[in-house]
Amino acid sequence: TRSGVVNHGTASVEVSLGLASRLATLRLQDATASIPKDHDDIKEFVVNNMGGFDKMNGAIRERISGALLESERVVLTSFRAITISLQSSVSTLGLQRSASFSTLGS
Repeated sequence: TRSGVVNHGTASVEVSLGLASRLATLRLQDATASIPKDHDDIKEFVVNNMGGFDKMNGAIRERISGALLESERVVLTSFRAITISLQSSVSTLGLQRSASFSTLGS
């Protein structure tokens, strides 16, 4: 996607969740094609070479589930790093602010 790679956890949270939400209910057997022969050829290929539609649907859900877990890991790692940075800044500022306020009262 434009926002990153879903499998690497670098796509936006909105894109990752939206894609996963859509794929959670996708049924490849319900897909259509503009040319009926293409539809029949694809259906035949999936059944004969890919193990059938249920297997394909499961494989897609398994892949997006792994990608979503990676996205969660990346986001949580980023949140933790930012939170630590903010807390460190607040602690440093708090000490400096306390020192400056104490000199103001003198």
